[in-house]
Amino acid sequence: MSEPDEVPPPTETPEPHGAAKLPKASSTAVVIRESDRMRTGIDAAVLAVETGTLALLTYGEFVVDEQIKIRLNNVVQRFEKETRGLVRKVSAGHAGATTLSVELLSRLSALEVSLVKMGVASSQEGSTSKWV
Repeated sequence: MSEPDEVPPPTETPEPHGAAKLPKASSTAVVIRESDRMRTGIDAAVLAVETGTLALLTYGEFVVDEQIKIRLNNVVQRFEKETRGLVRKVSAGHAGATTLSVELLSRLSALEVSLVKMGVASSQEGSTSKWV
């Protein structure tokens, strides 16, 4: 009887264009562009949240005043919210990343802001972890 061929372990799927991964956090977002006919969306990390604005880290080319739909999600808190906004500022980052400042067309409530903030990754070096 012949021995079975060795199968190499599966590798992780590479990010598009060799881009770095988004920071891990329990609060995430999916950005759906009006120009995207398939409405598949682009993954994004929530950097900051207020009642009327969001700061998102994502990949892709965006223009000022572009209307987008945003699906906010916090898996730990079991929170989901879909809202719309206008891109107000676009900043290019390293490895093809883009930081977006989005003005929301419908404001988030104080409870929604706190639920999203609980899952935002801390950007401070050596900071203690949050209890969630």
